[in-house]
Amino acid sequence: MAKLTVVVDNRAMKGLKAAWGLSVLIEAYKRILFDTGPDARVLEDNMRRLGITGRFDHLVISHAHWDHAGGMNYALKFSDHICLPEKIGTVGEVCRNPTKIEDFAQTTGVMGLAIREQGLIVHGSEKTALLVGCSHPGIDNLTRRAHQLTEQIDIVIGGFHLGSASRRKIEKIAEVFDKLDVGEVYGIHCTGDEARRIFREKLGDRAKAGYAGLSFEF
Repeated sequence: MAKLTVVVDNRAMKGLKAAWGLSVLIEAYKRILFDTGPDARVLEDNMRRLGITGRFDHLVISHAHWDHAGGMNYALKFSDHICLPEKIGTVGEVCRNPTKIEDFAQTTGVMGLAIREQGLIVHGSEKTALLVGCSHPGIDNLTRRAHQLTEQIDIVIGGFHLGSASRRKIEKIAEVFDKLDVGEVYGIHCTGDEARRIFREKLGDRAKAGYAGLSFEF
């Protein structure tokens, strides 16, 4: 069984700080922190309020933008290994190709040209999840890549970068989720309110609400 907790997001449950950014903790027999939010202060405060202590076995950064890597130096104090889509500073392993992090987790490999980005695939005991940062290469493309690598993606969670997208583009992405039989879609961070509304319209109960403090096992 794997457990997923959203640590940082634009929206937050009462008692947590909301901030433009994303950070998600995966806990199985090892712990992986995916992205670090915009700064150390928000990451540290929300971790404390959520009771997250101790070290991370791995730190995976989706892409180099400040709202995902801003708390990286703080998180590095608690991590033994960092997997990056490109060189950021002087630390970490650049994981250009799909990279096995643990038996239950692997990256998608780096996608995109102008903005280099990777997702994280996590296998729970019952479902497989794809974590994404901002989906600059396209959430449809990242989901297809993950599906090619694992044959089944049950959960997609993260920022979809659809704030200014047309209705038709969002509908086409919903069609991809439907075709690939994605059962749970959590469009958080930079997904956009209109995109979330259209996903609810097209996907029904499969379109889920996400926020800092959301936690579930899979």
